[in-house]
Amino acid sequence: MPAHRSKTPQLEDGYTKLADELLEALCRAHLSGREMAVMLALIRMTYGWQKKKDRIAASQIAKLTAIPR
Repeated sequence: MPAHRSKTPQLEDGYTKLADELLEALCRAHLSGREMAVMLALIRMTYGWQKKKDRIAASQIAKLTAIPR
């Protein structure tokens, strides 16, 4: 029988450490759903890889958010 992944998200599968100050700023921001998706993608692609900054192509954001380029 093949091993199946857990159906619930687990920290052991990866996580993104985020500063409270940034998370609180996102909570106060009045972003549309798409804008929030892009912000979360940017956070994932920077903080998620322990980078303070990075060059991220629009195609990468489109792939992660499922928003057409």
